[in-house]
Amino acid sequence: MSPALAYSTNAGALVMFGGQGGADTWAFDVKSKRWTQMTSSPGAATPPGLSQLASSMVYDGDDDVFVLFGGCLCTLDFGASSGDTWTYRLSSNTWTKVTPAVSPPARQGHHLVYDSANKRVILFGGFDATSGTYFNDVWIYSVTANTWSMVLPAVSPPARRMAAMVYDPVQQRTVLFGGQGPDALADVWVLQLQQSASGSSTPTLTSLSPSPVTAGSPGFTLTVTGANFASTSVVQWNGSNRTTTFVRAPSSRPGIAAADIASAGSALVSVSTPGSGGGTSNSLTLAIAAPTPAPILSSISPTTASAGGAAFTLTATGSNFTSGSIVQVNGASRYDNIRLVDAAHGGPSGQRCRRGGDSEHHRIHSGSGRRHVRSALADRRERESHADHHQSESGQRDGGQCRLHAHGHWHRLRRRRDRHGGPARPGP
Repeated sequence: MSPALAYSTNAGALVMFGGQGGADTWAFDVKSKRWTQMTSSPGAATPPGLSQLASSMVYDGDDDVFVLFGGCLCTLDFGASSGDTWTYRLSSNTWTKVTPAVSPPARQGHHLVYDSANKRVILFGGFDATSGTYFNDVWIYSVTANTWSMVLPAVSPPARRMAAMVYDPVQQRTVLFGGQGPDALADVWVLQLQQSASGSSTPTLTSLSPSPVTAGSPGFTLTVTGANFASTSVVQWNGSNRTTTFVRAPSSRPGIAAADIASAGSALVSVSTPGSGGGTSNSLTLAIAAPTPAPILSSISPTTASAGGAAFTLTATGSNFTSGSIVQVNGASRYDNIRLVDAAHGGPSGQRCRRGGDSEHHRIHSGSGRRHVRSALADRRERESHADHHQSESGQRDGGQCRLHAHGHWHRLRRRRDRHGGPARPGP
């Protein structure tokens, strides 16, 4: 199912690889109209058996090489995705697994075209069955430099897989149609890839994690995600460099000291790449929230209950209550027939504290003798996690160190009806 197929203009031959979990390579000579199995020599490297490869291989006519990326490590249509880049030279019948410093995240059902004007392979979209993620990112690959770089257009098509995408050499643009996302799509987009006149590869930031953080918390590692990061890129905190770890993703991870978040407020985070062709990115604001004070319990009503009596509603009065506060009885949380009254906010006795639109009720059944209600209310406010902030390595990988400094623009083509009442066709 879904083998990879691309045409070599130099050799006048189609090359087909894989499909339905296969790992065989075939060439079809258009003049003789004959298929030939391209058997590799013993011990030679070849891609693993792959499926879901339609549009996943393209021919680079300038370098006379086929480029294959990703695919499904399966025999049918569901399984883990590959994130490997392979090249194939028909003239020598050799596959080579290339290992760029950074690569797109693993995927299947994506699309590759060759932009002959910029001499770059363009990758768009795809799907990862393991995580259920649909992609709408754009990456460009240079065979000569062996580098992947992520491009961040101002506007992008919705995420999708199994679309139709071709390169128009006359208009020097990539055309995308339809595909399958969470919903079926029938839209038309064009991508105009342009080389930057300045030749710079300034980093770009898109997100910070965790965000926000709580003032007074211990030091933590911040994940900074974006594009065009290099191994020499450094994260800046309010303009000052922080020790930074570059990872195989579109992200860097600086260490943030406890002193940096000692007080509530905010910090500006940016990324700087030194040297020619570098620069300083846009800044993102990281909020530093004031810690929530501990709840204070001043009274409960009633204070006694008869053994064997009927269930009743307990009113707990105090201050610093939040929507996530929970009453505990002898250390156990109670959720039924409890009324929380925050006296500091003037709440009347009997006001129910709401959480997520639902009242919190805490039912207390009388046991033998009187029961003691502990004066501790557990605040269930979501705590900032500083241990589990690392971004998955299968997430998007950085496009740093690419020596083509380019950007692109997607434009959606609207459809119009033929003036004679014919079917809709793309408008200009």
